[in-house]
Amino acid sequence: GSNVDVSNECGPQSETFITINQNKPKILAGGSNEIFRLPMRGYYSTDGGANWGGVDLPLPPPKTKSGLDFGSDPTLAFDSSNNVFYGYIVVFFGGGNGVNGTQMAVAKSTDGGKTYPNVTFFDFEDGTNHFNDKPMITADANVNSPFRDNVYIAWDAASGGSIGGGVRLARSTNHGATFTSTRIDDPNGPGQSIGASPSVGPNGEVYTAWNDYKANAIVFNRSFDGGQTWDIPTTISP
Repeated sequence: GSNVDVSNECGPQSETFITINQNKPKILAGGSNEIFRLPMRGYYSTDGGANWGGVDLPLPPPKTKSGLDFGSDPTLAFDSSNNVFYGYIVVFFGGGNGVNGTQMAVAKSTDGGKTYPNVTFFDFEDGTNHFNDKPMITADANVNSPFRDNVYIAWDAASGGSIGGGVRLARSTNHGATFTSTRIDDPNGPGQSIGASPSVGPNGEVYTAWNDYKANAIVFNRSFDGGQTWDIPTTISP
């Protein structure tokens, strides 16, 4: 078919992402950055992508009176219960004084991405510490999994601080209401990695791969208990 203007907005959008509801394949949800505006933008379609609506994602209050915060790096996934989860980072700017910090965000929609009334903010890092970056989200949509509808989001904290903060993965066992995070690369390593991408196996296994740019390698780790504990990271490609 022909191309469809999903955003229907002037100005640039970037870092686009799209996902599909496997239970209802005509239901699509997407997202993008807004370069000239602060909030993230969400998109939704109920007819297989022929037509789209849009919505702004929630942002927390700025950290200072003169500051502002900006949403970036969209990532989306549906669970088996038709909820869609929209992950992103929040960057807190200090009104001309650099970055005051970064924080992870996951918003939840129960209507296919038309509205996001619930959002969870977590893992704040101040401006002198690590910069949360490049999240990717997935949900366990396997109906026979013991961890069905767990939500997992992975990201890197490679820059800032005295050493890199490594690859982090946060899991939610209550449909995105709260998240618990852990470092899943070598905790004693330099922590200079990027591009963490999580996925879920048919029995609830959690797999994550990333680019360790310090070692110039693609590295992999896995969990068999719903993201609570992890194996030793393995290099799968130098």
